[in-house]
Amino acid sequence: MVSDVQDWLDNPANNFGWLIKGQESVGQTAKRFDSRENPTAANRPLLTIYYSPASAVTNEDLQKPDKFALQQNYPNPFNPVTTIAFTIPTNANVTLRVTDVTGRLVATLVDGRMNAGNHEIQFDGSNLASGIYIYSLQTNGMRQIRRMLLLK
Repeated sequence: MVSDVQDWLDNPANNFGWLIKGQESVGQTAKRFDSRENPTAANRPLLTIYYSPASAVTNEDLQKPDKFALQQNYPNPFNPVTTIAFTIPTNANVTLRVTDVTGRLVATLVDGRMNAGNHEIQFDGSNLASGIYIYSLQTNGMRQIRRMLLLK
């Protein structure tokens, strides 16, 4: 961005101007940089950019997810084992179930308290018939459902 602004200031005939908006809640901070109206360098506005470096990020911050999510299983279609991945943002009671298309419970993969984070669960369908199965993740009033296909 700095090089764009400098090029804009150095070559006023090659641009159409920019509108820079600042924090409008504290006053009129919008500035129009009209290079065609200010061809003389001394009359051009001076743009000063202040920035703060990002705060330090810890490994714990990188590992803690910020939202609830159930991923698509992989591989899909599968035979006979697949992986179901999900994330939970806080420690919670979690239920992960697999049902067939009629709604009959096939397996309960997780039913208990889990720590916040990214999780992967293996599902083995070797004792099941080929077909579509539904897996659902439920925790803290949140629920997500996905489909998977077992091919033998």
